[in-house]
Amino acid sequence: MRRLLIALGLVTLLATASYAQDPAKPARTRPQGPAAVRFAPDVPAVMDAEWGWQVGGFGGVRRKAPLRHVPVIFVHGNNVDAADWYPVRAAFRAAGWSDQELWALSYNGLGGSNGTALRTANPERDAEHRAMGKDAATYVTEDDVNVKDLAAFIATVQRYTGSQRFMLVGHSLGVTLARETLRVQPGLRPDLVAFVGIAGGNHGTSLCPPGSEGNVVSCDEIAAGTAWLARLNAGGE
Repeated sequence: MRRLLIALGLVTLLATASYAQDPAKPARTRPQGPAAVRFAPDVPAVMDAEWGWQVGGFGGVRRKAPLRHVPVIFVHGNNVDAADWYPVRAAFRAAGWSDQELWALSYNGLGGSNGTALRTANPERDAEHRAMGKDAATYVTEDDVNVKDLAAFIATVQRYTGSQRFMLVGHSLGVTLARETLRVQPGLRPDLVAFVGIAGGNHGTSLCPPGSEGNVVSCDEIAAGTAWLARLNAGGE
């Protein structure tokens, strides 16, 4: 009996210690509203698992249209949306890629304008945001809550294009979001042809200094030394 009580005590202690490693998640602010929907008309809607509106973004020509390249899905960073990738899409188009092969989602609604191309003009995004009445507020999100959206979007692109194979390009939070999606949805991995991660917080970020874990959205995940990053990196990169 004594051994049993000791064993139960150790289990309780370990469980408590493990739980304590994960700080409470800071409250998220609801975004201003949904982002622009710039998909081909016959692309099925993906609904945002957190906010309930249609996930915005771009991509598609028509269902099962011919492909010359494996479709690539762009995953934006924090506080922006799919429009952040418009200059990148233009470069791919100029290189011979079609809209059937170029996809992006807006996983946290209408975003800001401080993303991947700080030194690259993005008049299409700016005009789009003005037309939608974008305010000047910052709407920060995290990885975990957006995994369902990215997984559903990947599945939609696969069905629509007829290509099981796909590529991912992520920036900032989009890198860790894509990696976490692949971690919890291992069935996607065999179909992933290439993954480009740009400035991801894979081992922490200067935006999440020590002490920010409990009061800055996403820092409970991507601050250096968190249990969340330890799980993400446990299987290697």
